[in-house]
Amino acid sequence: MQKSNRAKILSLLVKYDLLSRGDLARLASVSPAVVSHIIRECLMQGIVQEVSSGVSRGGRRPVLLAFNPDTSLVGGLIPGPQTQFCVGNLAGKTVMEKGIEPKKLSTPSRLALHIKELLNNSTVGESTGKGIHLRCMGIGIPGIYDQELDTIHKIGRISGLAGWEGKNVRTSFEDVFSCPILVFDKVVAIAYAENIVRSSENIKNLVYLHLGKGIGAGLVLEGRVYRGSQGAAGEVGYMACTSDKEMNHALNIHEIPFLESRLSVNYVLDQFRSTFGIKEKSNSELQLEMIEYFNKKDPRVRNLLHPVFHQVGMMAVNITAVLNPDIFILGGELTEMFFQEVKDTIENYLAKNVLFPPEVEKGTFGSREEMKGTLYFAIDSYLRILTGGMQGLQKTFLERYCR
Repeated sequence: MQKSNRAKILSLLVKYDLLSRGDLARLASVSPAVVSHIIRECLMQGIVQEVSSGVSRGGRRPVLLAFNPDTSLVGGLIPGPQTQFCVGNLAGKTVMEKGIEPKKLSTPSRLALHIKELLNNSTVGESTGKGIHLRCMGIGIPGIYDQELDTIHKIGRISGLAGWEGKNVRTSFEDVFSCPILVFDKVVAIAYAENIVRSSENIKNLVYLHLGKGIGAGLVLEGRVYRGSQGAAGEVGYMACTSDKEMNHALNIHEIPFLESRLSVNYVLDQFRSTFGIKEKSNSELQLEMIEYFNKKDPRVRNLLHPVFHQVGMMAVNITAVLNPDIFILGGELTEMFFQEVKDTIENYLAKNVLFPPEVEKGTFGSREEMKGTLYFAIDSYLRILTGGMQGLQKTFLERYCR
């Protein structure tokens, strides 16, 4: 009973801004004595704080209480060629961020031990001489991860994680950390984060479409993440949006599917480099130059991009015909480069080919979308643990503590 009452009270403090002890007793349907005991514990732990006095109704002014997002920290990890690890509070504010050398991540176990060492030596946040203690950690995988088997079926070729395929990622980290470990496709995490920041808009069905070095979709259906039977839902690079000629052989799981190979930002930049005879420039420099040529309406760039936008439009039509989402969210490098053109193409194709076209919007987080998505996934999970599943992360909570 004590555990249930604590979860009720914390769920109310997560949901609402400022509440008195009397408010909590009334809303949770428990006695004032029960509230006082639980709040005393939470104040000592730092989970709750007294912030101001309310309006008197004839006696002493009531002390108002608020949830404290700063005393609990979660971790977010994006392994890959430029592995990023960060620690944030429960409002998503980053308090520590580290880039990790590729040689530290040859296996999940090796990376877990390295991160543990980073945290033990840190003096950030709730550190008290023994390093940072995480309440939860999210790991965003660039590949197909099977939750049931805790196994990566396929990892992106450019990820630098060849040694991770077939490994048990969650188990490897749980052996090192004493907190819940969540593992998911990083595109799924972005979709979930986008759903959270729209939680006040009554959106139940959302598709996040990532157009970057790889392509993929994160699906939130009826308010819940949908991963499919083996974690491969949203692998839109395997869609058949092309001619029979390109689909005439059985696909190996380690091959890059045809559609993905023609829509990745690296392919687009390679075509631009070849068309204009550019040799010694980085991809980031090429992106800027290509945007400049596109804005000048150079026909060579327009001709190069036309089939790309066409395939994206067809993909959006097919996804919409099957899932009938409320909204399409667009992200990834190609979106950052040509958002308006991609949006206009998708909206045009949807208007002509589906019964109920969804809204089309740009993602909220820009270049930070992978890290924010991973952090938000971890925060949501920890808040649900604290509140007995009654309250997860909501837009109102984020706005309250990010003012």
